[in-house]
Amino acid sequence: MMISEIEALASREGMDAQMGDLYLIMGKAYKRMKDEKKARELGEKALRFLTYYAGFDSDRTEMALRFVEGLGT
Repeated sequence: MMISEIEALASREGMDAQMGDLYLIMGKAYKRMKDEKKARELGEKALRFLTYYAGFDSDRTEMALRFVEGLGT
């Protein structure tokens, strides 16, 4: 529920470019809660958004990539 509320708020406020960062934050929270599946899902969304909005060579994109890779398989 929290994720859909954040997505709706970001969309309403025109914050699509910030969603990559928000997905990464939420992914890290789910990792701390030991929900690896949800953490991976959000990490991959973060990576897609950050690649599109910040570029593949952005530090933020690289941070999201390291997060996803750190989750293993």
